[in-house]
Amino acid sequence: SGNYHPHGESVVYPTLVNMGQDWKMRAMLVDKQGNFGSIDGDPPAAMRYTEARMTQAAVEMMTDLKLDTVDFKPNYDETRDEPTVLPARFPNLLVNGASGIAVGMSCSLPPHNPGEMLRAIMQVLDTPEVSTSDLLQTVPGPDFPTGGTVVGRRGVAEAYASGRGRIQVRGKVSHEEDAKGNPILVINEIPYQVVQNNLIEKMVDAAKAGRIEEIRDIKNFSGKKHRTRIVVHLKRGSDPHVVERKLYQYTPLQTTFSIIQISLDRGRPRTLGLKAMIERWIDHRRVVIRRRTEHLLKEAQRQAHRLEGLILAVCDIDEVIRIIRASRTREDAIAGLMARHFAIAAGHRHENIIPADLLQASRDASGLALSRLQADAIGALRLIQLVGLEIEKLVADYSELLSKIRDYEAILGDDVLVRNIIREDCTDLLEKFDTPRLTTFEEAEEGDFDMGAFVKEHTVAVSLSHRGFAKRLPIDTFRVQGRGGTGIKGGKVQGEDDFIAQLLVCGSHDDLMFFTDTGRVFVKKAYEVPEASRTSAGRSVRQLLELKENESIVSMLALEDFRGTEQAPSGDLFFATRSGRVKRSALSEYKNINRSGLIALNLNDGDALIGVVRTETDDHVLLATEGGMAIRFQATDARSMGRSAAGVKGMDLAKGDAIIGLIRVNPEADLLSVTENGYGKRTPLHEYLVQKEDGSAHPQNRGGKGRRDIVSDQRNGRVVAIRCIEDGDEVLFSTASGQTVRSRADEIRRTGRGTKGVICVRIREGDRLIAAGRIDAAAVAGDPESEGESNADA
Repeated sequence: SGNYHPHGESVVYPTLVNMGQDWKMRAMLVDKQGNFGSIDGDPPAAMRYTEARMTQAAVEMMTDLKLDTVDFKPNYDETRDEPTVLPARFPNLLVNGASGIAVGMSCSLPPHNPGEMLRAIMQVLDTPEVSTSDLLQTVPGPDFPTGGTVVGRRGVAEAYASGRGRIQVRGKVSHEEDAKGNPILVINEIPYQVVQNNLIEKMVDAAKAGRIEEIRDIKNFSGKKHRTRIVVHLKRGSDPHVVERKLYQYTPLQTTFSIIQISLDRGRPRTLGLKAMIERWIDHRRVVIRRRTEHLLKEAQRQAHRLEGLILAVCDIDEVIRIIRASRTREDAIAGLMARHFAIAAGHRHENIIPADLLQASRDASGLALSRLQADAIGALRLIQLVGLEIEKLVADYSELLSKIRDYEAILGDDVLVRNIIREDCTDLLEKFDTPRLTTFEEAEEGDFDMGAFVKEHTVAVSLSHRGFAKRLPIDTFRVQGRGGTGIKGGKVQGEDDFIAQLLVCGSHDDLMFFTDTGRVFVKKAYEVPEASRTSAGRSVRQLLELKENESIVSMLALEDFRGTEQAPSGDLFFATRSGRVKRSALSEYKNINRSGLIALNLNDGDALIGVVRTETDDHVLLATEGGMAIRFQATDARSMGRSAAGVKGMDLAKGDAIIGLIRVNPEADLLSVTENGYGKRTPLHEYLVQKEDGSAHPQNRGGKGRRDIVSDQRNGRVVAIRCIEDGDEVLFSTASGQTVRSRADEIRRTGRGTKGVICVRIREGDRLIAAGRIDAAAVAGDPESEGESNADA
């Protein structure tokens, strides 16, 4: 193996192994014996334990190599010669593809079905002006040795037209049931170049991270009987169609294959489309066939010339024997033969079988003189062999060679004949290598893949704990309790030092905007938040969002159809920070948010974002503080700013006070204010307007100190949350220990501004209230468990 590569077996053996792996080669070039690795990623056995020989495809690659069809050059140490390229009667590059990188360029040529590619070659031979779209009818796309499904045809068409393109490749999945009737997914084929064990590891990671929480178990039954059989057991009640889509989205069960058809064209790298690739192979075969024909022509002419001398010698055998016997040495005999002019006399007994051209040439002038080649051929025979030569056989062989010479000359003089030979070769190869297609096609979904099409629309509660664990629960998880109930266990947390910090009630298909304390924003669909049970702590939000170290989510905002339309969303985002600064920016500036997030606003040192609401032109906003103060002003008092702005002063805070809440004012609604000790009240929002002497009311000016909202004393404690609520709504209260209480809004006493409020949640010793979420009346109306009261723990 060191004869043709300086690194020896360390590179040659892996290459040989690769050519014998049927999950990598569409038409294998090596017939293997022994352990050549597996699709699971297992390594092959050492070289001393394996055997290999060329397959028929490899033999076809080497056909006519010794007939001067290609150039040879010295190997790396100039101890032997090696071909610069193989004759390639079998179109290996078109069938098996290739991938690699060198001198700053990479190529990635996909494998194709041998039968389809050979038919496409014949199509180009028969109709040189054929278009790429016509070729696509013959070669619809790559045919990977691992099968799979190509999603969509646009990428294939682009790649075949220009030489570059990207295609989506999926594994093949069937839906079955286990013995207990639980759903299972069976993966029978995987995308090309995907290592099976790596795929299983990615599925396990996705299940642990909560992205595919429906997975119960994964078993690999792949082996000799089934090259690929991965069984994914699902939890009871799981929708296998949804899980299949998640596997495509979160694991290598769906991959992108980049087609980069860069090849050496006469020694120079070029990017070629499908037709150009086929044309270059045809050109190569044309050169090979012409060089082979020229070589065969020379050999036939040489052999015919030799036979001419033998025929002349047999016709005058007595003279030949006389010259040989009279010569002292072999060289003397050859010189004597070359000096003699041979002629076939009229009436010679063999005259009627000798070709007319040779007969006539021998009778012209003084006869034919023998060349050195002819004399050597005669001199190489012993007398007994010379006497025993049969003129009939010599003439028959000579006539056959003359026929071949005429054929070779005809081929060299007519390109149509060359093309016919290439076509005949393709027909012969088609009989040997035509196999059924392995890779199938399916139409691409309109636009990007929409997981929402497989998720039922319903109302959900999304919670986020203080330590950053998120989960999604159906809203009917929580039953209504009367005011003052101790709650059900609706929010288990991760450890005693954790608590539910935020709770948002929204639609399962809403876009969730996650705002961090550092001023960044992320967007996810509500159903992308892992679903969990009441008693589960959920999954770390860092597995859902690409947060930086020490960065945390401070606000979640649900928007309907935020990214689902091409039109720019209306309205603004209104931001508030802990120090009392506010900013208003057009919502349209936040439409295109990528996976790594977007800077929503710039913060001053020591400040942090505490809340964000969506506002329209005439909306009022209200800020509330830990100390029980509140200020209501028109949102447009803060001029619209870009994303990079830091904002303006929204409220003049007392020393030691801080903003804890921001709401968009609904004039017909009440303001719910709750404190850490479980007390709260609801107050009509019009009471936060300033009364003029003429009896009219107006909002305060931005930047004021505000008005007293709720008393913040030893009984109540600090204010922890405010919400805008209406009759018919419900409120979901959460404590630091994870207890959750769901109550009707109309059970909370409506009182005036500046009062202490009433008990909303009975707080156990050592616990405290930390969050309150609103469930709107529409969700309540569709929730059968909202009727009646229950104080039972669960």
